[in-house]
Amino acid sequence: GQQVLVSRLVDSMRATLLLGHEVDQIHWKPGEVSVRGTSPHENSKQFTFKARTLLVTVPVGVLKSSPMDLGAIRFEPELPAWKRDAISQLSM
Repeated sequence: GQQVLVSRLVDSMRATLLLGHEVDQIHWKPGEVSVRGTSPHENSKQFTFKARTLLVTVPVGVLKSSPMDLGAIRFEPELPAWKRDAISQLSM
């Protein structure tokens, strides 16, 4: 039921929505972000996307994992302490 809402939001922002990609690193600074990972559509081929902004929607467990954990996303530079503190207080 929420697909219509998501589709309209993506269309209104002229954004790209990518689903099912495995992300392992997000390099960010104000006004610029690059995302590195593996594409499920091309035999696990590595990809890098660049954009001005990024909305990350992952399970809480992924956000809470340490950079060395399997399936973790490494943020470069590390997220600010206030964001890490907020993430540590989230629960499922």
